[in-house]
Amino acid sequence: MEEVGDLKRLPLLPWQLKFVGIFLLLVGAVGVYIFIHLGEKPQWLEWNVFTLYSQYLLTKKFALITNNQGDELSVLFYFIGAFLLIFSAERKEKSSYITARLRAFYKTVLISMALFVAGYMLLHGMAIIVYATVMPFVVPLIYLALFYGSLRRY
Repeated sequence: MEEVGDLKRLPLLPWQLKFVGIFLLLVGAVGVYIFIHLGEKPQWLEWNVFTLYSQYLLTKKFALITNNQGDELSVLFYFIGAFLLIFSAERKEKSSYITARLRAFYKTVLISMALFVAGYMLLHGMAIIVYATVMPFVVPLIYLALFYGSLRRY
């Protein structure tokens, strides 16, 4: 069951990028709290940006709009940070970590799907919309917890 087949090595990023990943994930999480949860909209983040589709008072397609980019930048930083953490090698990467990564990925998919289905069946109205919005932020954290929790075995 330990066999991974012909997969000898995963294409991972340099281990030093984990530090950048931690920083970006934390900055993104704080930004999500400030800009989305608290609703802060600082003027210096009001930018003209291209949009494929925007619907507020007016519907605009393929147009430039003025929009506060605080929440977009926060989400971008969060997910780039999560990506860097997940796909960067460990400082002393071992070949057995491939198995740990694949198991953590497999379990993450199972847990995430189970949580989503349970939430979808048990939550209704605005609660499911909030839940479905939060779930993508939780998935990388589940993976990181499973992967780093399993490393002591390898």
